[in-house]
Amino acid sequence: TYDPIVDTPTSKPWAYKRYLQGYVRPWIEAFEKILLELSNETWNGLFAPWIFLGVSMVDAATSAVVGGGTLYGMFQERVIGILRSSPYWSANVDSKFVFVIGGFAVQRGQDGYGQAAAISSPSSKLVTIAGYNGGWERGQRATNSKDGFLGILVEDVITLNAEGEDLTLTQMAMKQSDAASYDLGTYEAGPGYNLNGLNGVSITDAQVEAESLAMKSQAGGVATLDTFLYRARLGWTEQNFFTFSRNRYYWVSHAPTYLGGWAYPPWSALTMFNQFAT
Repeated sequence: TYDPIVDTPTSKPWAYKRYLQGYVRPWIEAFEKILLELSNETWNGLFAPWIFLGVSMVDAATSAVVGGGTLYGMFQERVIGILRSSPYWSANVDSKFVFVIGGFAVQRGQDGYGQAAAISSPSSKLVTIAGYNGGWERGQRATNSKDGFLGILVEDVITLNAEGEDLTLTQMAMKQSDAASYDLGTYEAGPGYNLNGLNGVSITDAQVEAESLAMKSQAGGVATLDTFLYRARLGWTEQNFFTFSRNRYYWVSHAPTYLGGWAYPPWSALTMFNQFAT
């Protein structure tokens, strides 16, 4: 807590920054749980050079060459150690933090990127992946048609649920062998989308509108609820929906406020999920 009567910007620099923003209490008191992940999609070449996939280094302690998920986990564990060495860190603070590994959904075996990171960062207890229905990650483009709705309801769901099963089996095997113990979750999930230029995709305004109508439909809502429920059944814990609002090339949860601001079916379905299924 920052008290301007007794504290100064020098004695409590970070508390002072928070105070200037109108927050007097420390974040650790404001939230029951804080999930911390370093960076975003550290396997994604779009974010180079701030990635670990395809990067290797020599471990100064062992002279071993490490890279990929193993290097990512070691870096994360190093940062966690620095945090825990702070004089402000306490048992209460530690109990509120969940350290998160950003996994790579296409690498689902025990030697996968996120799994390797979990092994080298035993303090990290949650591995998350992106779990979209359709969209560019699935190599699919939804259409506002009978076949488009069928793909959303059936093909996308089957593919995504099978992916969840693979990741869960790997998680269980690693826990049984004492290789690593972690929960599974999604850092982004919900109806997928395509973007111009991503993975060589070229999408017209008309195709954007067709995909938008399909993904915001009741079919999109049923598919979203189905996949969230199935992952919960598999024991997955944290599941995050993407996204609240973006430009027109992204799927969104609600209509613009000037058009009423109502929730689209996928968001409404997840409201039911949060109230009755968790």
